[in-house]
Amino acid sequence: MNFTKQWRRLSVSTRAGLIGFLLGAAGVGLVMYIVEGHQSEPNVHAVRESDFASSSAYAFTDPLITVSLGGVNPALEYAQLYQKITSYIAAQQSARLATASVSFRDINNSDGFNINPTTLYDPASLTKIPLAMAFYSLAEQDPSVLSQSVYYSGTPDLDADEQVESPVQLAPGTYTVETLIEHMIRYSDNNAEQLLADHLSAIGQLKVLSTLFADLGVKPSPTNPDYATAQSYSLFLRVLYNATYLDRDHSEQLLQLLSEGDFSKGIEAGVPNGVIVAQKFGDARIPNAQGQQIGAELQDCGIVYYPDHPYVLCIMTKGSSILGLESAIADISQIVYQTIEQRYP
Repeated sequence: MNFTKQWRRLSVSTRAGLIGFLLGAAGVGLVMYIVEGHQSEPNVHAVRESDFASSSAYAFTDPLITVSLGGVNPALEYAQLYQKITSYIAAQQSARLATASVSFRDINNSDGFNINPTTLYDPASLTKIPLAMAFYSLAEQDPSVLSQSVYYSGTPDLDADEQVESPVQLAPGTYTVETLIEHMIRYSDNNAEQLLADHLSAIGQLKVLSTLFADLGVKPSPTNPDYATAQSYSLFLRVLYNATYLDRDHSEQLLQLLSEGDFSKGIEAGVPNGVIVAQKFGDARIPNAQGQQIGAELQDCGIVYYPDHPYVLCIMTKGSSILGLESAIADISQIVYQTIEQRYP
C-alpha cells in the first residue's frame, strides 16, 4: 500500500479539504477537555503509513492515513502539563514575559492543548516555512522551478541589524531557487527570503502562497504585523509531518532543512543533546509610538523527534529582551520534554 503516491494524484484543493477533515478528526475538538472540560473523551490514535510498510527511507515524515477511536483518553499527564506551563507563564510575567502562548500536540496519539490560543504575534521569520512550501508545491508540477536562477547584488542587506544573527551570510552572486531555500531555512536569511518572494511574484505565482495560507486558515494582515497564533502556525509543521499538503519527498526535504538550522536556543535548548528538532524561530522588535524599541517578540515552532513519539511544540512570546525570551522558551520546552519522557520511558 503506498498512500503517498495516491495522495500526490489529488489536487491541492482536494488535499486541503481532506487536511481539514483529518486534522479535525484527529482531535482538535476531542482533546479540548484537557483545557476546558475534564470530561472523558474517546482516545484518538493516528494510523500512519509506517503501520503498513517500512518507512526507513524517510526520517522526518510519516503520512497520516486515518484516525481510529479507542477507549477513554488516558492523557492525564497532559492536563498536568497544561497546568505546569500555565503556572510557569504566570510566574514569569513579572520578569521575562509580557505574554506567551503554547500549542502542544502528541502527534501519534493526537493529545494536546493550546494555551492563550487567541493572542496574536508577529510571525517574523516563521513566514519562511510557507514560502518554501510554496516553491516546493510549484516544483511538484514543474521541477525546473527549483533550478531557476536569481541574482543578489548585495544590497540592500536585510540581515544587517538582526536581534538574532547567523554567522553565515548570503554573499553577492547568482543562486538557484533551491539554494536560496536552503539558505533561508538553515540560516534564517532575510535576503534569501526577499529574493524568493520577489521571484515568486516575478513568475506570477504569488497565488500559490496566498492559497496555502487560506487552506490552513492563516490570515496575514497587510496592516498589522501581529496576526499569527501558536495554534495556527503549528499547522504548517503538522501538514509537513503528515505529508498532507506537499508530497512526501518535499515534506521530508523541508523538515530536514528545518532540523539543520543554526538556532540552538529556544526549544532545542530545552531537550537533551542528540534529540532531533526540526524547528524555525522568528523574532521581532516591539516599538513605541516614536519607533523606539521597548520590547521584543520571539517565536519558536518545531517538531521534537522523541523516539517513537514525536510531538509538535509552538511557543510564541513577548517580553523585554530576546535573551529573556530565549530562556523562557527553553524552560517551557524542558517542561514538555520531561513530561514526554515520563509518559514514554
